[in-house]
Amino acid sequence: MPVDESLRKWITDNYNAGFTPEQLRTTLAESGQDPAAVDEVLKASPQTPLLPPPPAPKKKGINWTIVVVIFILGLLVGVLFFFNTVISNLITASAGVAGIRT
Repeated sequence: MPVDESLRKWITDNYNAGFTPEQLRTTLAESGQDPAAVDEVLKASPQTPLLPPPPAPKKKGINWTIVVVIFILGLLVGVLFFFNTVISNLITASAGVAGIRT
């Protein structure tokens, strides 16, 4: 039985989208079409889907954004610790000059 162009396109598109021939036959039978059309169309076309292969996974390297953020946070903590020590020493020294016991 000849298959019209719209049915041929529907079968090919759905097969390339990942539906199995059995699923296509079931759908055609449920809609009143001849399920043998699936075999006829797929025999005339390549058996591999026409979808491009998925892209190869990319190599994961160092995420420099995270490295820079961690460095800046470490630098900030170091600066805060340094100034905390300096200010504490200044307060202690000024209290000693003023004769205040700490």
